[in-house]
Amino acid sequence: MNQDVQSELTAELSSIVGESHVSTSTMVKRVYATDMWPKLLIHSKFGQAPSHLPSAVVWPKSEREVKAVVRYANEAKIAIVPYGGGSGVCGGVVPLRGGVTVDLKRLDNIKSISRENMSVDVETGKIGERFERDLAAKGYTFGHFPSSIYSSTVGGWLACRAAGQLSTKYGKIEDRVLGLTMVTGKGDVIETDGMQRAIRGPNWNQAILGSEGCFGIITSARLRLSSAPEVCILRGFEFENVQKGMEAIRLVMQSGLKPAVIRLYDGFDTFMHKVSIFSETNQSTLDPNQFAPVPEKRGETWPHLPDSSTEQKKLGARLMDAISSPKDVLGALKQFGISTALG
Repeated sequence: MNQDVQSELTAELSSIVGESHVSTSTMVKRVYATDMWPKLLIHSKFGQAPSHLPSAVVWPKSEREVKAVVRYANEAKIAIVPYGGGSGVCGGVVPLRGGVTVDLKRLDNIKSISRENMSVDVETGKIGERFERDLAAKGYTFGHFPSSIYSSTVGGWLACRAAGQLSTKYGKIEDRVLGLTMVTGKGDVIETDGMQRAIRGPNWNQAILGSEGCFGIITSARLRLSSAPEVCILRGFEFENVQKGMEAIRLVMQSGLKPAVIRLYDGFDTFMHKVSIFSETNQSTLDPNQFAPVPEKRGETWPHLPDSSTEQKKLGARLMDAISSPKDVLGALKQFGISTALG
């Protein structure tokens, strides 16, 4: 892009979002030209600069500003790249055709919460961890906890059709969406709210979710809420191999149990996690149970929890024996559950 065109682009964008919310700095453009795609991380590790840069980066504050930026870009035939937290791992933010990268993190308001409908209207630039913290302060949870929650945005979850650690209980992102507001590539605003069973034609929520910004920029969403859990108990079990771990998960789910999170790590991940937390330099000072403390009893009926790593290993071994038996696996699990409860 020549200097005259660049100057015109900067001036037009500044008139929309303000001069302080537009950047053409090479350093800024390099930051916004990548995400957490492993290939890009390897290139960065070896000092290779991004091969594709945006012409400018903008930080709009409202849907109106997003709409104006998109309309200008459409008229000028300039590409648009929506940007959330930059935590994607597929290279979705790489500006292959240059253009304008639109960072949405200034759109971070929770507009309303409906106790009657158990729903929340939130702008999509909201960082996930802050979103969940704000909901928890009012007694709610969205129930979506991806590994990137500290850096990803609500819009990013929607754009990539995310799944979270607690999807077993709360469902994936597509199960939590009631409606979306999106600025299309022409700068028009569409809303997908409505009684889905009463709407004829395709469900536009499902078309937009996972579209990675190809159809437009999602500026806000109406999402389902759940009551925040009163008690959270985190426990882990170690299995001999991945196959037995998978069999245990299958039996748990087919038995009708629905734990909030059920996740299996293979041998390599387990080893790396153990080494990173309990290294030789800090093993003597760290209590393994501090990462999954036994909650305080609150007077109501309470499940028995092992208080030591030795008891936990015994419990895990008994569970392994139950699911490893080739005869009457469900019966063995039932006996295991009853004896554990009585114990």
